Amino acid sequence: MENRVRSGKRSTTKDRGTTLVEMLVCFALVGIIMAAAAGLISVTMETYYGIRQTEYGTNMLSRMQMYIMNALETADTKYEITIGQNGSDVDFIDGKGRRVKIAMNEDGYLEVTYVDENTGDRRLWKLDDKAYMGSNIGKLTFFKACDRMPEEYDGNVIGVEVVIKNKVYGESKGTGYVEYPGIPGYETRITQSP
Repeated sequence: MENRVRSGKRSTTKDRGTTLVEMLVCFALVGIIMAAAAGLISVTMETYYGIRQTEYGTNMLSRMQMYIMNALETADTKYEITIGQNGSDVDFIDGKGRRVKIAMNEDGYLEVTYVDENTGDRRLWKLDDKAYMGSNIGKLTFFKACDRMPEEYDGNVIGVEVVIKNKVYGESKGTGYVEYPGIPGYETRITQSP
């Protein structure tokens, strides 16, 4: 048997490498560490997608409420504001004398219809489908705020409840309110269709 000389010392049995048992123990430890890391990554991704869902839903909800509230704020408070059956739409006369109807269409998109009372000219406004980014309106409900919370609101406040649905991010729900201050000599009438 030949001995190698390293730095002036003879080689011993410790320099021969690793045994099969040592190799298996090493692989087992690496496997345990990788499984723990995979579990951590899984939890992190679930948290990330949950936060992303909430953020996405909140952004879409805010956009829809902004469009609806802006349209509602154009109502001429000298005229009656009518909430449709089951709160599915709202109908009013805007400051330009046009009859305005806000509703959700069968595809789950917001539609605002303007009809000029004098000429009969009818215009439909809606967002481009791409603006919804894969979402749609699951539910759109208008209501007199005083019917739901009489201690907090007078009869001149309209509530709007919007539910946004998305196949990936789930659904988000929010409620906004528009107050009509009224004009001296006129009473803002908000009625609910039966």
